[in-house]
Amino acid sequence: MPVEWDSRHFVALLELVRVLNEHARSNDSTSFSLPAVTTATCLAQLIVFFKPGGVRLRDVSLSPYCVVDRKEYYRLLTAAVVHVDATHLITNMTAAIPDCLLLEETGGSGGLAADLLLLTLTSHALYVVFACVQKGVFIKRYNYYSMVTVGFSGVVFGLKVWAGYKRGGHITIWGVPVPARFSWLPALALTHLCVPEASFPAHIAGVVAGITRAYCIEPVLCGLKHGWNWTRQWQDRGAARLLGTADPAMQQRRQQQQQEQQVQQDWRLRYQQQWQRQ
Repeated sequence: MPVEWDSRHFVALLELVRVLNEHARSNDSTSFSLPAVTTATCLAQLIVFFKPGGVRLRDVSLSPYCVVDRKEYYRLLTAAVVHVDATHLITNMTAAIPDCLLLEETGGSGGLAADLLLLTLTSHALYVVFACVQKGVFIKRYNYYSMVTVGFSGVVFGLKVWAGYKRGGHITIWGVPVPARFSWLPALALTHLCVPEASFPAHIAGVVAGITRAYCIEPVLCGLKHGWNWTRQWQDRGAARLLGTADPAMQQRRQQQQQEQQVQQDWRLRYQQQWQRQ
């Protein structure tokens, strides 16, 4: 943790307060309370940052060389909770909280925890793959294979892609309506305009991880879910025909599915209105 705070830390902290205040107003609350997994995610990063004595970056950072040659696979996880300074920490938390809130309240705490684990491992693994390809095929000034990176920003961009897919519709960014599915593009451009030294390959790896979650894994999961529901309905109908009566359990499941669909529609409408107000 830096001893002296400069203006960047103050601006980042104000933006974090604004995001938390927006969440409190959207829930008609006067507190900044967050759901369980979102809170745990923020606390994990804060605990590591304020750990007495700190942590040595070379022991926990994402190093393609250490992952591939030394088999230190734990770095695929530990690098996500370590930050260089207060600005790095606060900006990543500020960017992650809105998307974590949406995903946790629509998919549940278990769903968000699984998404965070998946996006962390996928984005960091893709970064390692990129470094290996860059080392073996391309001749570049910077050799990412021997460099290290830390921070939650790769996961943040994965969350932005996945949450934008779930949110749907349009959001307003700097007064311009943007499809929610592409809201990560202005964030990526602004990040590298303001912080040129940020790791562009790590951020792109996060984007690809989010695209994989939204457009590859989600259709498969939906197909499996629909197939399971169809199988259960077919079995229930067959049993109802044999008994000559309507199955109450089948009717209850049908009503539950309709309620879940209504909740998803309500959430999309709510977040569309919230982003339009911004």
